Amino acid sequence: MKIQEIFKRYDNGFELSIPNMELNGNIIGVLGHIGSGKTSLLKTISRLNNGRYEFITNEIIYMIEYDKIPNSKISLIRDVYAATNQNFDKQIFDELTSQFDIDVNNFSSELSEGQRKILSFMLTISVDSEILLLDEPFSKIDPYNRKIILNYIIQKANKKNHIIIASHEISNLQRIIDQAILIKDGRIINSSSIENIEKNHTDIKEWYRENYME
Repeated sequence: MKIQEIFKRYDNGFELSIPNMELNGNIIGVLGHIGSGKTSLLKTISRLNNGRYEFITNEIIYMIEYDKIPNSKISLIRDVYAATNQNFDKQIFDELTSQFDIDVNNFSSELSEGQRKILSFMLTISVDSEILLLDEPFSKIDPYNRKIILNYIIQKANKKNHIIIASHEISNLQRIIDQAILIKDGRIINSSSIENIEKNHTDIKEWYRENYME
């Protein structure tokens, strides 16, 4: 599966320019330093900014930013999200509320920062979309809930959904991804299957450092 001609130019001169991005496997990890273009890549693919790309599907959903979740009762947020996403599965969402111990009768403003991040993940992973884009899904999350997130990502991938994850949590990604894509200054500088990385390097961190220092 390929996404072609990904491009976005910012007023500050930064350019995201990726002629061709090939997805090999169901879980893809996008790695890079802060400001390398990871979030810009995901937002361009999801059409949340005015960049462009060429791809064959419209079934793409981007993980809502937790600080933009409206201050409403969680059950209402769920219902509105379901109304605007025809493939939203309320049963999965309600199962997740139990897993993460989140009461749908509470207001989002009553949640901690980490819980709001979990809520944004819940809303996204409950949608049956061909491609799901997860931007830093592990940040601000405690180890226990991080394990739950990892398990649900794997479950989703087993249903043949493609999941693209931008994350600084490299160690967590190594456990679940099929392919790693390394982005620097708005360009892809390397891409490899996790099998090849583990065959030729101690771990994914070594592969990351080796490529970033070139």
